[in-house]
Amino acid sequence: MPIYFLTALSSFLFILTSRFFLKKNRIISKMLSYCSFIILWVISGIRYEVGTDFSFYYTYINVVKSIDIKNNEYGMWLLGSFINSFTNNGQVFILITSLIIIFFLFKTIEKNSTYPEISILLLFGLGFYFTSLNILRQYIALSIVFYSLKYLFDKKYWRYSFLILLATMFHYSAIIAFGLIIVTKIQKQSIVNRILTILAFVCFLAFYNKILLFLIPSQYSGYEDSEFLNKGANFIFFILYLVITIILHIFRKQLVQLNEKNEYYLFLILIGTGISLLGTQSLIIQRLASYFTISAIIILPDLIKIVKDKNLRIIAYLGIVGISFVGMYLFLSRNLGEVLPYNTFFNSLKINY
Repeated sequence: MPIYFLTALSSFLFILTSRFFLKKNRIISKMLSYCSFIILWVISGIRYEVGTDFSFYYTYINVVKSIDIKNNEYGMWLLGSFINSFTNNGQVFILITSLIIIFFLFKTIEKNSTYPEISILLLFGLGFYFTSLNILRQYIALSIVFYSLKYLFDKKYWRYSFLILLATMFHYSAIIAFGLIIVTKIQKQSIVNRILTILAFVCFLAFYNKILLFLIPSQYSGYEDSEFLNKGANFIFFILYLVITIILHIFRKQLVQLNEKNEYYLFLILIGTGISLLGTQSLIIQRLASYFTISAIIILPDLIKIVKDKNLRIIAYLGIVGISFVGMYLFLSRNLGEVLPYNTFFNSLKINY
């Protein structure tokens, strides 16, 4: 458990220091930012037998040639085939997939967060970093979708669509991101339209398992009677995002005045909260909620920025830092996703944290 706390704290401190050097020395600032990124990537990339899905992905490049490409996402198949062309070491595959995930997550945080160091802590505190150690295909897709939001908000729909198509090559679920184009069209409209949009997403996801099996039966037919579809996620995830949604909407006016893009993030989290409710009935739907709820790591730091009193702002800052570490502890104490114990690929050294 300590390795994760040290990773979060180190990355937090590096990017915090980077922000202070931003106006004084951009070269030093950039170097510190790189250090923050590298820490997140290395800890993810050198893990060994960490996460419920690790064995499958570790051996992926060794079996990729025997996989029927028709029944797999092309992006993952091509990536695995490329790596297999020069090595059969599964750790290289873990390193490269980790690099892709952390790169897109980090760049999005760095460019869009008011307090990127707080967003890094929330990446851990809300469990996103730990989940990325498990469901690699979806998290490659999710990280690309997360990064692509800037093009959606700026109405650069062709670039956005290209990235979403790229994301679907790693996990079909990313296709849901095309629906976000509709969200940008109506997010400033009446409350009735907003509610109808949420209901439309909820209705779609209520039958998502059947739709998925109809569209790609050979890929997901094995899930039809599995716990993955028929067992729900812990109710605490819905409660968590319901609380976050309520808090954010209490300060909605101030948040939107600070940054008009917060209007989009608020709506995305609202939709994600509705999906999380459905996720209590099906794990696959809970995973889909992440495409929306991850926006929380960008907008929550703005709660600090809207506090006008300097002393209260410091308290708010420290409060979110503390809550993030508590969230990390709660996630790890239950060992969700089996991310403990943390082991590295240096097996001969028997490194175990």
